Amino acid sequence: MNILVLTGSPRRGGNTEAMADAFAEGARAEGNKVTILKASEMDISGCLACEYCITNDGECVQKDDMDLVFAALDLADVVVFASPIYFYGLPSQMLAIINRFNARQNSGFDSKQSALMLTSSSPDVYSAAIGQYYGVIRYLGWTDIGIVTISSNREKGAITSSPRLQLAIDLAKNIHNSEEN
Repeated sequence: MNILVLTGSPRRGGNTEAMADAFAEGARAEGNKVTILKASEMDISGCLACEYCITNDGECVQKDDMDLVFAALDLADVVVFASPIYFYGLPSQMLAIINRFNARQNSGFDSKQSALMLTSSSPDVYSAAIGQYYGVIRYLGWTDIGIVTISSNREKGAITSSPRLQLAIDLAKNIHNSEEN
């Protein structure tokens, strides 16, 4: 399967990156192809609400790295959102990508499986991000295959010693089975 991991953290070598890398390693071990796109390293502007996409078959008027995201989305069977929580929600880098999905609201996306992986320094801060995730995938017609949350990760790299990191690896290793269930 082709798996696209979209990461939303601008912190290089941080906990979200470590979680995404552990997931990718687990998925590749099962024979999946994994592409990781880091929103913080891409030039993606926010949606302009100009509605150009409405009358132009899902094409966005802005020409930036969102074109790369759309191309990767078109090839993906599974989309994984990996992000830290910033003040009870997703960081702006991830929100820019999600907001730009608006361009495809009429032309749509192929049916996909999706997962959400979140890191934070505190427990009980995930509800807004999880609610948004469920709303987005429900609208897109995608199927959720799992959510992983790992907290107590204030220090850079702390996640690598968390026993919960195994949940991201397990999620990756079970993706090949999710089509059969």
